[in-house]
Amino acid sequence: MEPLLLSLEDFKPYCDLPENMRLERMAPHIREAQRRLKPLLGEQLLAELVRQHKAEALSGDYVELHSHAVPALVHATLAAFWPFSQATLTSAGLRQKDSQYSSAVDARTLATQASVYDGRALSYEVELRTWLIANASSFAGFYPDRAHCGDSQPAARTATVVVQAIGRPAYRR
Repeated sequence: MEPLLLSLEDFKPYCDLPENMRLERMAPHIREAQRRLKPLLGEQLLAELVRQHKAEALSGDYVELHSHAVPALVHATLAAFWPFSQATLTSAGLRQKDSQYSSAVDARTLATQASVYDGRALSYEVELRTWLIANASSFAGFYPDRAHCGDSQPAARTATVVVQAIGRPAYRR
């Protein structure tokens, strides 16, 4: 499996996670967020960043690249995780979490929150892209020049979470 660029500690500046949250529960969503960075960084640069992070050998511009990638990854992870946060998969199937100390959150609220996190992830991805363009010379093996980074191209991806109001069907009004 692909090594993770995030730990649960990386989420702390951006959101509060439950104290008993396990990395294994977030790992699939972190991996999905990392896959979203491929169009932005390029496959080779992302692989090199992951390799250096795994070896705990980040230095120089790679430290800064990682620090710019973390907020985008955190928010993209939260956008992917949020719709599933009220459920857990067990051997008996998909179960909604229930506790005598809390109640479930409405699905529309979860979808709205996921779209907020996705929008934030997009804005951090734009900041990361801007930083990459400004520092293209540091990654000459991956980006021969600033034009190769595509400073005039559109965003690397579009929003992945769409929220639609759930209302009465038009034919019943």
